[in-house]
Amino acid sequence: MSYWQKALRWGWISIFCLAVLVALPARSLAHAYIVAATPAANEQLMEAPKTIRIEFNENIQSTFYALTLVNQTGHEVRLHDVRIDATNPHVLEGNVPNRLANGTYVIKWKAVSSDGHPVEGTIPFQIGQSSDNGELSDSERNGYVPKFDMIIIRGLFYIGLSLFLSLLWFQLFIDLPLGAWRFSTRDKVLYWAAYSLTVLATLLSLPLQITVEANVSWLQALEGAFVKKMLLHTAFGVAWMIQCVLLFLLFVVGYAAMFGKRERHSKRWAIVSFVLGTSILFVKAWTGHAAASSHPLVARVMDFLHLFSASVWVGCLVIIAAILPFGIPGTEKSKYWEKRRFKHSKLLPAFIRQRERLAWPEDGTFMCIS
Repeated sequence: MSYWQKALRWGWISIFCLAVLVALPARSLAHAYIVAATPAANEQLMEAPKTIRIEFNENIQSTFYALTLVNQTGHEVRLHDVRIDATNPHVLEGNVPNRLANGTYVIKWKAVSSDGHPVEGTIPFQIGQSSDNGELSDSERNGYVPKFDMIIIRGLFYIGLSLFLSLLWFQLFIDLPLGAWRFSTRDKVLYWAAYSLTVLATLLSLPLQITVEANVSWLQALEGAFVKKMLLHTAFGVAWMIQCVLLFLLFVVGYAAMFGKRERHSKRWAIVSFVLGTSILFVKAWTGHAAASSHPLVARVMDFLHLFSASVWVGCLVIIAAILPFGIPGTEKSKYWEKRRFKHSKLLPAFIRQRERLAWPEDGTFMCIS
């Protein structure tokens, strides 16, 4: 197939994909949003409702929700039995305690989306004719905006796990030594540094999530009642406990890989470590935005593949650019930087094997340097 034939084929494929994307637009909103409400926004009722009911586009979590009613003077009317509908987890509802007087009212609601992010808003409505004949305000919906603490903790988690996975990937599948497989001292330091960073970020993520969902301070987030509710009644809590178990197993396996008496088993333990680290990332994908998708299983798998690919790719680039050169003898560093542009498909293993005192001749065959 000629160059122009290949170009034409990929051109038609690109046009087809673009046509599909344009022809099948879809609405995509982050977090839960309201699809129906009783009373509806700005609705004028002839008599007071007995129940206030709000239906969302997705399941909302069974904790850290709220539903209140405020009259036109600013006083709160407490609702009875505020709950998630047992037969439909999309619905938040509460009973109105007694007959409400005519006037304007505002429903204030708060819920936690499937992805663990809180949303809140207001729904105004009117009973009878308003005494001041004033106009109702617009309904509101406010989603969660990540704050500095979440950005830092999430960043530490992804940096630590990315370095951890990429180190193992690099050692297991890219840097293939000719002799016995083992961790170098530098590899051990990077392994435990990345592991410690992941553990720290994971531990901090629990109180962080409590501050987000319950809207409390960090000090309050450490209270037993909030911790218990988060661990036992939220999807994040279940995922967090699984991550902690995986991190403990990762410590045991990592210790066996590096300090075990049988060095020939080090590679097997390293493979197990890689699988456990990948599992932590897989569990993480179950608590993100993909959980709110109409096809959550497919969305979660795709989210995991995205996170995994990005972690290994970026982490390996960091190792190649900033860590690998320190393991190459000073006299051969110039060769490394000359060949780092990857002009040939066989170039990557060529400069990696320089640590094993190998060179890459012009004919494409390996030869040992004594």
